[in-house]
Amino acid sequence: MATLVRKPVATEKAQQRRHDLDWLRAGAVAVVFLYHNARFFGGEYWQIGNTQRSFVVDALAGFVGLWLMPLFFLLAGASSRFALASESPGRYVWKRFRRLVVPFLVGIFILAPPQAYVEALLYSSFRGSFLEFYPRFFIGRLEMPHRSLGWLFAGFGYHLWFLGFLFVYSTLALPLFRFLGNTESGRLLVANLARWTRGRSILWWVVPAALAQVALRARFPHYLDVADFAYWFVFFVYGYLLCADQRLTRAVESQGRTAFVIGVASFLGLVAALYAGRLANWMLRPSYSPGFMLFQLFSSLDAWAWLIVILSLAARHLSFRNPTLDYANEAVLPFYILHEPLIMMIGFVVVGWHVSIFFKYPFLVAASFAVTLALYEFVVKRTRITRALFGMKLRDPRAG
Repeated sequence: MATLVRKPVATEKAQQRRHDLDWLRAGAVAVVFLYHNARFFGGEYWQIGNTQRSFVVDALAGFVGLWLMPLFFLLAGASSRFALASESPGRYVWKRFRRLVVPFLVGIFILAPPQAYVEALLYSSFRGSFLEFYPRFFIGRLEMPHRSLGWLFAGFGYHLWFLGFLFVYSTLALPLFRFLGNTESGRLLVANLARWTRGRSILWWVVPAALAQVALRARFPHYLDVADFAYWFVFFVYGYLLCADQRLTRAVESQGRTAFVIGVASFLGLVAALYAGRLANWMLRPSYSPGFMLFQLFSSLDAWAWLIVILSLAARHLSFRNPTLDYANEAVLPFYILHEPLIMMIGFVVVGWHVSIFFKYPFLVAASFAVTLALYEFVVKRTRITRALFGMKLRDPRAG
Protein backbone atom coordinates (compact mmCIF):
# COMPACT_ATOMS: atom_id res chain seq x y z
CA MET A 1 0.00 0.00 0.00
CA ALA A 2 1.44 3.33 -1.02
CA THR A 3 2.39 5.68 1.76
CA LEU A 4 0.77 9.06 1.52
CA VAL A 5 3.24 11.83 2.17
CA ARG A 6 2.11 15.31 3.01
CA LYS A 7 4.47 17.96 1.69
CA PRO A 8 5.60 20.27 4.48
CA VAL A 9 3.36 23.32 4.56
CA ALA A 10 5.18 26.42 3.38
CA THR A 11 3.90 29.78 4.45
CA GLU A 12 3.58 32.68 2.05
CA LYS A 13 6.65 34.24 3.60
CA ALA A 14 8.76 31.16 2.86
CA GLN A 15 7.75 31.29 -0.80
CA GLN A 16 8.86 34.90 -1.11
CA ARG A 17 12.43 35.99 -1.74
CA ARG A 18 14.63 35.55 1.32
CA HIS A 19 16.01 39.04 1.87
CA ASP A 20 18.27 37.82 4.67
CA LEU A 21 20.06 35.58 2.17
CA ASP A 22 20.37 38.49 -0.26
CA TRP A 23 22.02 40.59 2.45
CA LEU A 24 24.38 37.74 3.25
CA ARG A 25 25.31 37.35 -0.41
CA ALA A 26 26.21 41.02 -0.66
CA GLY A 27 27.99 40.86 2.68
CA ALA A 28 30.03 37.82 1.62
CA VAL A 29 31.28 39.68 -1.46
CA ALA A 30 32.15 42.67 0.73
CA VAL A 31 34.14 40.40 3.06
CA VAL A 32 36.02 38.73 0.21
CA PHE A 33 36.78 42.19 -1.21
CA LEU A 34 38.31 43.30 2.11
CA TYR A 35 40.03 39.91 2.42
CA HIS A 36 41.72 40.20 -0.97
CA ASN A 37 42.87 43.73 -0.17
CA ALA A 38 44.32 42.49 3.11
CA ARG A 39 46.24 39.59 1.55
CA PHE A 40 48.96 41.99 0.42
CA PHE A 41 49.89 42.46 4.08
CA GLY A 42 49.76 38.90 5.45
CA GLY A 43 52.60 36.56 6.31
CA GLU A 44 51.51 34.04 3.69
CA TYR A 45 51.35 36.72 1.05
CA TRP A 46 49.12 36.80 -1.94
CA GLN A 47 50.33 36.96 -5.54
CA ILE A 48 51.94 40.29 -4.61
CA GLY A 49 53.28 40.89 -1.08
CA ASN A 50 53.99 44.03 0.89
CA THR A 51 57.39 44.24 2.61
CA GLN A 52 55.82 45.01 5.98
CA ARG A 53 53.46 42.28 7.17
CA SER A 54 50.80 42.16 9.87
CA PHE A 55 50.00 39.38 12.35
CA VAL A 56 46.49 40.83 12.75
CA VAL A 57 45.86 40.32 9.05
CA ASP A 58 46.99 36.71 9.31
CA ALA A 59 44.74 36.08 12.32
CA LEU A 60 41.68 37.62 10.69
CA ALA A 61 42.39 35.89 7.38
CA GLY A 62 42.67 32.55 9.15
CA PHE A 63 39.34 33.08 10.90
CA VAL A 64 37.48 34.31 7.82
CA GLY A 65 39.04 31.63 5.64
CA LEU A 66 37.36 28.91 7.69
CA TRP A 67 33.80 29.86 6.80
CA LEU A 68 33.82 32.31 3.88
CA MET A 69 33.81 29.89 0.94
CA PRO A 70 31.39 27.48 2.69
CA LEU A 71 29.09 30.48 3.11
CA PHE A 72 29.31 31.37 -0.59
CA PHE A 73 28.41 27.85 -1.65
CA LEU A 74 25.67 27.47 0.97
CA LEU A 75 24.01 30.66 -0.29
CA ALA A 76 24.32 29.38 -3.87
CA GLY A 77 22.60 26.14 -2.87
CA ALA A 78 19.79 28.13 -1.30
CA SER A 79 19.40 30.09 -4.54
CA SER A 80 19.10 26.82 -6.43
CA ARG A 81 16.26 25.78 -4.13
CA PHE A 82 14.21 28.84 -4.98
CA ALA A 83 15.13 28.82 -8.67
CA LEU A 84 14.03 25.21 -9.16
CA ALA A 85 10.68 26.00 -7.53
CA SER A 86 9.77 28.07 -10.61
CA GLU A 87 12.12 26.93 -13.41
CA SER A 88 12.36 23.80 -15.51
CA PRO A 89 15.67 21.89 -15.31
CA GLY A 90 16.62 23.02 -18.80
CA ARG A 91 15.99 26.67 -18.06
CA TYR A 92 17.79 26.34 -14.72
CA VAL A 93 20.94 25.01 -16.41
CA TRP A 94 20.76 27.57 -19.24
CA LYS A 95 20.41 30.52 -16.84
CA ARG A 96 23.33 29.30 -14.80
CA PHE A 97 25.39 28.88 -17.94
CA ARG A 98 24.73 32.51 -18.86
CA ARG A 99 25.32 33.74 -15.32
CA LEU A 100 28.38 31.65 -14.48
CA VAL A 101 30.15 30.17 -17.52
CA VAL A 102 29.99 33.26 -19.74
CA PRO A 103 31.61 35.54 -17.09
CA PHE A 104 34.12 32.79 -16.33
CA LEU A 105 35.22 32.75 -19.97
CA VAL A 106 35.30 36.56 -20.04
CA GLY A 107 37.57 36.45 -17.04
CA ILE A 108 39.92 33.94 -18.64
CA PHE A 109 40.43 35.98 -21.81
CA ILE A 110 40.10 39.55 -20.52
CA LEU A 111 40.68 39.80 -16.76
CA ALA A 112 43.16 37.05 -15.89
CA PRO A 113 46.01 37.92 -18.32
CA PRO A 114 46.51 41.45 -16.87
CA GLN A 115 46.77 39.95 -13.38
CA ALA A 116 49.37 37.46 -14.55
CA TYR A 117 51.24 40.22 -16.39
CA VAL A 118 51.51 42.31 -13.23
CA GLU A 119 52.88 39.30 -11.34
CA ALA A 120 55.39 38.56 -14.11
CA LEU A 121 56.66 42.14 -14.04
CA LEU A 122 56.96 42.12 -10.25
CA TYR A 123 58.94 38.88 -10.13
CA SER A 124 60.95 39.72 -13.29
CA SER A 125 59.84 36.52 -14.98
CA PHE A 126 58.91 38.40 -18.14
CA ARG A 127 60.05 41.57 -19.85
CA GLY A 128 58.06 42.98 -22.69
CA SER A 129 54.69 44.42 -23.58
CA PHE A 130 51.33 43.05 -22.53
CA LEU A 131 50.58 42.07 -26.12
CA GLU A 132 53.72 39.94 -26.15
CA PHE A 133 52.79 38.41 -22.82
CA TYR A 134 49.16 37.60 -23.69
CA PRO A 135 49.74 34.36 -25.66
CA ARG A 136 52.41 33.29 -23.15
CA PHE A 137 49.77 33.38 -20.42
CA PHE A 138 47.89 30.51 -22.07
CA ILE A 139 50.93 28.65 -23.38
CA GLY A 140 52.58 28.65 -19.97
CA ARG A 141 49.52 27.20 -18.28
CA LEU A 142 48.95 24.57 -20.92
CA GLU A 143 52.56 23.45 -20.45
CA MET A 144 52.26 23.04 -16.67
CA PRO A 145 52.97 19.41 -15.70
CA HIS A 146 50.57 19.32 -12.73
CA ARG A 147 46.94 19.09 -13.79
CA SER A 148 44.18 19.45 -11.21
CA LEU A 149 40.88 21.19 -10.62
CA GLY A 150 42.84 24.16 -9.34
CA TRP A 151 44.93 24.26 -12.52
CA LEU A 152 41.81 24.18 -14.66
CA PHE A 153 39.64 26.68 -12.81
CA ALA A 154 42.02 28.98 -10.91
CA GLY A 155 45.10 28.61 -13.11
CA PHE A 156 43.21 30.20 -15.98
CA GLY A 157 40.45 32.08 -14.18
CA TYR A 158 42.09 33.22 -10.93
CA HIS A 159 39.33 34.15 -8.43
CA LEU A 160 36.65 33.21 -10.98
CA TRP A 161 37.30 29.56 -10.19
CA PHE A 162 34.29 30.03 -7.91
CA LEU A 163 32.01 30.48 -10.92
CA GLY A 164 33.37 27.34 -12.56
CA PHE A 165 32.93 25.27 -9.42
CA LEU A 166 29.44 26.64 -8.92
CA PHE A 167 28.30 25.73 -12.42
CA VAL A 168 29.61 22.18 -11.98
CA TYR A 169 27.88 21.95 -8.61
CA SER A 170 24.62 23.24 -10.08
CA THR A 171 24.55 20.63 -12.82
CA LEU A 172 25.95 17.82 -10.68
CA ALA A 173 23.38 18.34 -7.93
CA LEU A 174 20.42 18.86 -10.25
CA PRO A 175 19.22 15.22 -10.20
CA LEU A 176 19.46 15.21 -6.38
CA PHE A 177 17.59 18.51 -6.06
CA ARG A 178 14.91 17.32 -8.47
CA PHE A 179 14.53 14.14 -6.41
CA LEU A 180 14.27 16.04 -3.13
CA GLY A 181 11.85 18.66 -4.40
CA ASN A 182 9.73 16.86 -6.99
CA THR A 183 9.23 13.30 -5.80
CA GLU A 184 7.24 11.84 -2.96
CA SER A 185 10.27 9.89 -1.70
CA GLY A 186 12.47 12.98 -1.79
CA ARG A 187 10.01 15.13 0.12
CA LEU A 188 9.66 12.35 2.68
CA LEU A 189 13.43 12.26 3.07
CA VAL A 190 13.57 16.03 3.69
CA ALA A 191 10.67 15.79 6.16
CA ASN A 192 12.38 12.97 8.06
CA LEU A 193 15.63 14.94 8.15
CA ALA A 194 13.76 17.94 9.54
CA ARG A 195 12.12 15.81 12.24
CA TRP A 196 15.47 14.25 13.14
CA THR A 197 17.14 17.66 13.34
CA ARG A 198 14.35 19.14 15.47
CA GLY A 199 15.24 16.78 18.33
CA ARG A 200 19.01 17.18 18.00
CA SER A 201 21.59 19.84 17.39
CA ILE A 202 21.95 20.90 13.76
CA LEU A 203 25.69 20.95 14.42
CA TRP A 204 25.64 17.18 13.79
CA TRP A 205 25.29 18.06 10.12
CA VAL A 206 29.02 18.73 10.13
CA VAL A 207 29.78 15.00 9.94
CA PRO A 208 29.62 14.61 6.10
CA ALA A 209 31.80 17.69 5.58
CA ALA A 210 34.35 16.49 8.11
CA LEU A 211 34.39 13.01 6.56
CA ALA A 212 35.08 14.52 3.14
CA GLN A 213 38.11 16.31 4.55
CA VAL A 214 39.39 13.31 6.50
CA ALA A 215 38.99 10.95 3.55
CA LEU A 216 40.34 13.19 0.78
CA ARG A 217 42.67 15.87 2.15
CA ALA A 218 45.72 13.64 2.55
CA ARG A 219 45.28 12.29 -0.98
CA PHE A 220 44.48 15.68 -2.56
CA PRO A 221 46.26 18.28 -0.38
CA HIS A 222 46.38 21.17 -2.83
CA TYR A 223 43.98 24.11 -2.69
CA LEU A 224 40.99 23.76 -5.04
CA ASP A 225 41.63 20.09 -5.67
CA VAL A 226 39.24 17.18 -5.07
CA ALA A 227 39.18 17.57 -1.27
CA ASP A 228 38.03 21.20 -1.47
CA PHE A 229 35.59 20.35 -4.26
CA ALA A 230 33.89 17.62 -2.19
CA TYR A 231 33.96 19.65 1.03
CA TRP A 232 32.28 22.72 -0.46
CA PHE A 233 29.79 20.59 -2.37
CA VAL A 234 28.41 19.44 1.00
CA PHE A 235 27.66 23.06 1.92
CA PHE A 236 26.07 23.68 -1.47
CA VAL A 237 23.65 20.80 -0.83
CA TYR A 238 23.04 22.06 2.71
CA GLY A 239 22.01 25.44 1.32
CA TYR A 240 19.27 23.72 -0.66
CA LEU A 241 18.14 21.59 2.28
CA LEU A 242 17.96 24.43 4.79
CA CYS A 243 15.46 26.22 2.55
CA ALA A 244 13.47 23.09 1.72
CA ASP A 245 11.63 22.81 5.04
CA GLN A 246 10.71 25.57 7.48
CA ARG A 247 11.58 23.37 10.43
CA LEU A 248 15.20 23.40 9.28
CA THR A 249 15.10 27.18 8.90
CA ARG A 250 13.74 27.49 12.45
CA ALA A 251 16.40 25.08 13.74
CA VAL A 252 19.10 27.39 12.38
CA GLU A 253 17.46 30.45 13.95
CA SER A 254 17.09 28.81 17.36
CA GLN A 255 20.58 27.32 17.65
CA GLY A 256 22.67 30.39 16.89
CA ARG A 257 23.82 30.92 20.48
CA THR A 258 24.90 27.32 20.94
CA ALA A 259 26.71 27.47 17.63
CA PHE A 260 28.51 30.62 18.76
CA VAL A 261 29.87 28.87 21.83
CA ILE A 262 30.98 25.86 19.78
CA GLY A 263 32.50 28.12 17.13
CA VAL A 264 34.55 30.08 19.67
CA ALA A 265 35.70 26.89 21.42
CA SER A 266 36.68 25.22 18.15
CA PHE A 267 38.58 28.26 16.95
CA LEU A 268 40.46 28.50 20.25
CA GLY A 269 41.36 24.84 19.84
CA LEU A 270 42.82 25.60 16.41
CA VAL A 271 44.74 28.57 17.83
CA ALA A 272 46.14 26.31 20.57
CA ALA A 273 47.25 23.82 17.91
CA LEU A 274 48.94 26.67 16.03
CA TYR A 275 50.93 27.78 19.07
CA ALA A 276 51.81 24.18 19.85
CA GLY A 277 53.42 23.91 16.42
CA ARG A 278 51.01 21.25 15.18
CA LEU A 279 48.74 23.21 12.87
CA ALA A 280 51.35 24.03 10.22
CA ASN A 281 52.38 20.37 9.99
CA TRP A 282 48.79 19.19 9.57
CA MET A 283 48.10 21.80 6.89
CA LEU A 284 51.32 21.39 4.92
CA ARG A 285 51.74 17.64 5.34
CA PRO A 286 48.27 16.11 5.65
CA SER A 287 48.10 12.46 6.60
CA TYR A 288 45.73 9.95 8.11
CA SER A 289 47.12 10.37 11.63
CA PRO A 290 44.73 10.75 14.58
CA GLY A 291 45.90 14.33 15.15
CA PHE A 292 45.26 15.30 11.54
CA MET A 293 41.79 13.77 11.57
CA LEU A 294 40.95 15.59 14.80
CA PHE A 295 42.16 18.83 13.21
CA GLN A 296 39.86 18.31 10.22
CA LEU A 297 36.94 17.63 12.55
CA PHE A 298 37.55 20.82 14.53
CA SER A 299 38.09 23.00 11.45
CA SER A 300 34.93 21.63 9.80
CA LEU A 301 32.95 22.06 13.03
CA ASP A 302 34.22 25.60 13.40
CA ALA A 303 33.19 26.48 9.84
CA TRP A 304 29.73 24.97 10.25
CA ALA A 305 29.19 26.58 13.66
CA TRP A 306 30.01 30.05 12.35
CA LEU A 307 27.70 29.50 9.37
CA ILE A 308 24.87 28.73 11.79
CA VAL A 309 25.70 31.87 13.76
CA ILE A 310 25.72 34.01 10.61
CA LEU A 311 22.49 32.51 9.23
CA SER A 312 20.76 32.84 12.59
CA LEU A 313 21.69 36.51 12.97
CA ALA A 314 20.67 37.26 9.40
CA ALA A 315 17.29 35.56 9.80
CA ARG A 316 16.62 37.60 12.94
CA HIS A 317 17.83 41.00 11.77
CA LEU A 318 18.08 41.16 7.97
CA SER A 319 14.66 40.05 6.71
CA PHE A 320 13.91 43.38 5.06
CA ARG A 321 14.36 45.05 1.72
CA ASN A 322 15.47 48.57 0.84
CA PRO A 323 17.00 50.38 -2.17
CA THR A 324 20.53 49.49 -1.04
CA LEU A 325 19.69 45.79 -1.20
CA ASP A 326 18.05 46.17 -4.60
CA TYR A 327 21.18 47.84 -5.95
CA ALA A 328 23.47 45.25 -4.34
CA ASN A 329 21.48 42.32 -5.73
CA GLU A 330 22.21 43.43 -9.27
CA ALA A 331 25.76 44.66 -8.67
CA VAL A 332 27.11 41.79 -6.58
CA LEU A 333 28.19 39.45 -9.39
CA PRO A 334 29.84 42.07 -11.65
CA PHE A 335 31.55 43.57 -8.61
CA TYR A 336 32.92 40.16 -7.65
CA ILE A 337 34.14 39.52 -11.21
CA LEU A 338 35.91 42.87 -11.47
CA HIS A 339 37.37 43.40 -8.02
CA GLU A 340 40.44 41.14 -7.91
CA PRO A 341 42.27 42.23 -11.08
CA LEU A 342 41.71 45.87 -10.10
CA ILE A 343 43.00 45.24 -6.58
CA MET A 344 46.03 43.52 -8.05
CA MET A 345 46.88 46.36 -10.42
CA ILE A 346 46.36 49.11 -7.84
CA GLY A 347 48.14 47.09 -5.17
CA PHE A 348 51.11 46.61 -7.51
CA VAL A 349 51.68 50.36 -7.19
CA VAL A 350 50.68 50.81 -3.55
CA VAL A 351 52.98 48.14 -2.07
CA GLY A 352 55.97 50.05 -3.42
CA TRP A 353 55.20 53.15 -1.37
CA HIS A 354 57.38 53.78 1.68
CA VAL A 355 54.52 54.41 4.07
CA SER A 356 52.84 52.46 6.86
CA ILE A 357 50.34 49.64 6.40
CA PHE A 358 47.88 51.81 8.30
CA PHE A 359 47.86 54.15 5.30
CA LYS A 360 48.32 51.62 2.52
CA TYR A 361 45.45 49.32 3.41
CA PRO A 362 42.69 51.98 3.74
CA PHE A 363 43.93 53.65 0.57
CA LEU A 364 43.97 50.37 -1.34
CA VAL A 365 40.45 49.52 -0.14
CA ALA A 366 39.08 52.95 -1.04
CA ALA A 367 40.80 53.15 -4.43
CA SER A 368 39.94 49.61 -5.55
CA PHE A 369 36.34 50.00 -4.37
CA ALA A 370 35.90 53.29 -6.21
CA VAL A 371 37.39 51.99 -9.46
CA THR A 372 35.46 48.69 -9.32
CA LEU A 373 32.17 50.42 -8.62
CA ALA A 374 32.80 53.04 -11.30
CA LEU A 375 33.50 50.38 -13.94
CA TYR A 376 30.34 48.57 -12.98
CA GLU A 377 28.19 51.70 -12.88
CA PHE A 378 29.43 53.46 -16.00
CA VAL A 379 30.46 50.54 -18.23
CA VAL A 380 29.16 47.10 -17.30
CA LYS A 381 25.53 47.88 -16.54
CA ARG A 382 25.06 50.32 -19.43
CA THR A 383 24.76 48.02 -22.46
CA ARG A 384 23.11 44.69 -23.16
CA ILE A 385 26.41 43.25 -24.39
CA THR A 386 28.36 44.10 -21.25
CA ARG A 387 25.47 42.97 -19.07
CA ALA A 388 25.46 39.61 -20.83
CA LEU A 389 29.23 39.23 -20.53
CA PHE A 390 29.05 39.82 -16.77
CA GLY A 391 26.11 37.52 -16.09
CA MET A 392 23.48 40.21 -15.55
CA LYS A 393 19.83 40.17 -16.59
CA LEU A 394 19.30 41.55 -20.08
CA ARG A 395 16.74 44.17 -19.23
CA ASP A 396 16.96 47.66 -20.73
CA PRO A 397 19.99 49.17 -18.93
CA ARG A 398 18.34 52.58 -19.09
CA ALA A 399 15.42 51.40 -16.98
CA GLY A 400 15.68 51.95 -13.25
